[in-house]
Amino acid sequence: MAIKLQFNDDGLLGGYTDYALVGIGVVALVAFIFCIILAKSAARKESLERLRKSFSEREEENSNKIADLNRKIFALENRLREMQSEKKFPSAPQSSPSNVIQLNKNTVPVYAPPEPPKPSLEDKYMEFVREFNALAELTGHPLKTATAEFRQKYNVQSFICTNAEMRVKSPMPPAEFGDNPNGNYLAFEIESGIFAVVPKVKTYTANLHSDQAMGEVFSSNFAQGNTYSKIRVVKPAIFSGRWALETKGQLVLE
Repeated sequence: MAIKLQFNDDGLLGGYTDYALVGIGVVALVAFIFCIILAKSAARKESLERLRKSFSEREEENSNKIADLNRKIFALENRLREMQSEKKFPSAPQSSPSNVIQLNKNTVPVYAPPEPPKPSLEDKYMEFVREFNALAELTGHPLKTATAEFRQKYNVQSFICTNAEMRVKSPMPPAEFGDNPNGNYLAFEIESGIFAVVPKVKTYTANLHSDQAMGEVFSSNFAQGNTYSKIRVVKPAIFSGRWALETKGQLVLE
């Protein structure tokens, strides 16, 4: 396309020359923008390449660590097999623990739970003693009814000092005891042939203390010449068989 030149009065180009200059400017601007785009694209490509290289190096490092761990595990397994072959581990005990139940050769041993501790004599008689002491707070018909229920609940047996009349002599003979439904001693069988014993009476006198042998069956705060209207059992006496004293009880007299 030909450009028409036109000179003005001063001898300079005019007219179409202005359009040519504008076109050159536009081309230069487009070229500049294109260069910027190419530069950003190159920078982005370079950044992606660095990330890819970093991930590749990290993956290689992890692979090396895993390979190293596998080698160590393999070495430990070999060492374990060597030690077992050399019999450096102690052999298993031949006898089984007492709490192991061996079912048969092909059965895994089953451990039985430990047996609960057996209750002591005190555990067995404490409720009996508490209920007996509660009777001391009653009088009249309530006392009669509660006493009957108490004797039935604990299947209470009664006995007496059978040689009380002879014990007034000097020297005093040892106390002897025998069954008597109206006896001064109440017995609760806490084990086969073992009895917790408490006094039946509500009033404690010098005669009961000495002649009836309560002073030998129970320790207490008894003072000669005094009479006590209330008896509280701290600990029952323990008898065995048909009334052989094993352990003295303890009373508080009021």
